[in-house]
Amino acid sequence: MLRFRAKDRKELPALRRHGGGVYCLHYSKIASPCPSVFSCSNDFTVCQWRAPGTRVALSPSNPSKLMPAGDLFLKQFSGHGGGVRGALSVGPKLWTCSDDGTLRVWDLATSACDKVCWL
Repeated sequence: MLRFRAKDRKELPALRRHGGGVYCLHYSKIASPCPSVFSCSNDFTVCQWRAPGTRVALSPSNPSKLMPAGDLFLKQFSGHGGGVRGALSVGPKLWTCSDDGTLRVWDLATSACDKVCWL
């Protein structure tokens, strides 16, 4: 994904993780473990990215050891059988909808899919 700094439109390093195009982005300031951006892709996955300007502890048991500042990728949610068209974070859960005709509910802490609903 291409990124640009808002104040002067300078191009920033691209975020590379998806194997296809990105359909949509969702920002959540209350996502776990930090404010995050979720990218939904036609590669059947959703990626969670740390919002720029936030820092994340590498381990809850050692909160002083932080992720490198330039590393924005947090985790990937895989399981849909079609392109992911949308995402919404509600509390500790991430809801996603896909071209495969399903809505999935994911646990943000574990990345596990808790529920699959057929539309």
